[in-house]
Amino acid sequence: MPDTDISVLGGSRRVGLSIALLVILNGCGGYGDISPHGYEYATALYSICNRRDEARLESFSQQLIAAREAGELPEHEAEWMEEIIDLARNGEWEDAARKSRRILMDQVENGP
Repeated sequence: MPDTDISVLGGSRRVGLSIALLVILNGCGGYGDISPHGYEYATALYSICNRRDEARLESFSQQLIAAREAGELPEHEAEWMEEIIDLARNGEWEDAARKSRRILMDQVENGP
């Protein structure tokens, strides 16, 4: 039977757990690049969520649906924003603002 240095295995486990913790704390993945039109919508959505403006949220939602149906927004971008709208509708304004801001920040971080 070969000799196995168990301390090496424990170290690998600690490194793996550390990496997993960093991923969790920083958020998995991100939103990636979005279209210029999507950026405009994300900016408006962030403003609405940051102000907790229920009336503008509903107006924005209708505009988003129209843009989606007209093919002005890629499907995945519209889905991201609809998920954020749902958070806001459920009173989770801080999470909604954070996620809409994350879309905007990902554009800066992924820029040229």
